Amino acid sequence: MKQQHNLIGLLIATFFSQTLHATSVALPYPTVVTLNLGPGWPTSTQSEVIELLPNVNNRYMSTSNTDAFIDGELFVGWQEKINSCAYLAESQLGLAYMVTNSAKINGVIWQANNPLFDNETYAYRIKHSHVALRGKLLSTPKETYQGYVTGSIGIAFNTSYAFNSQPVISTVLPSPNFQTNTETDFSYTVAAGVQKKLNSNWAIGMGYQFADWGKSRLSRAPGQTMNTGPGFHNFYTSEAQFNLTYSVA
Repeated sequence: MKQQHNLIGLLIATFFSQTLHATSVALPYPTVVTLNLGPGWPTSTQSEVIELLPNVNNRYMSTSNTDAFIDGELFVGWQEKINSCAYLAESQLGLAYMVTNSAKINGVIWQANNPLFDNETYAYRIKHSHVALRGKLLSTPKETYQGYVTGSIGIAFNTSYAFNSQPVISTVLPSPNFQTNTETDFSYTVAAGVQKKLNSNWAIGMGYQFADWGKSRLSRAPGQTMNTGPGFHNFYTSEAQFNLTYSVA
């Protein structure tokens, strides 16, 4: 996993170095604004044993989830034409602010870390936002269409909340609920898609984005004396993007 993150970091650094090389800020004000909006789906699962009290251990196993969330992003930056490459037409560089509604997490609790005692299910939600540096490279237009690749690196804010456990048999009492907590961490995205120019200023597009929201974790439940609640070291999502762009001709 560490080697995978190092490779992704190297690819993102290389991408931004190329974008920075291609983009020079010729005007003091931003020359391109993009609004991204679309659905996304969590792709991460996690299994972890948490010692809640001395010698009291439960395993929390999140399961795959098909419930969608909605994300929106505003990008404001500078755009520059590229004359030195036959395959690239434009580069963009600027700041992006992204916010989502909540992604739902479902799972099963093994009491005493024993699969025979899978007597409870649980659910909670994660809400994400981030501020990031975003770069974008667009291909030479064929007629009115352009392909693009884009990526961002920034600081994420992940709030885990609304934990609720439900016994699956009537003889089991529900566990105390973990409390709300916000984690701050490194976040990155990589995306690709195609856009269509409507005129010299406006364009619409669509694409796919992979995102790493970074870490998230719930706080202790009432009565818990050790460790924290369940969470993720890296929370991955897949997102469909639909965008509207205005650029200075």
